[in-house]
Amino acid sequence: VLEWNRRLRLAENVFPMGQPLDCTALEVVLGAYPITHVLVEKTGLPIAPCSSVTPVFEGENYVVLSVTEKR
Repeated sequence: VLEWNRRLRLAENVFPMGQPLDCTALEVVLGAYPITHVLVEKTGLPIAPCSSVTPVFEGENYVVLSVTEKR
């Protein structure tokens, strides 16, 4: 339960409600977990793209980002 709560808080930092994806918080998560892809609503993309991910698929409402840097 504690690990689940920790991961939930990390996700809330990366995807703050009503705001775009937080690249700095994403970097923290990428450093802690072996993540290869991130799914983001188009409305949640930051204006300046995160340096550690690259879009690989774009649908009507979502974008799949691939992690570009090895951790």
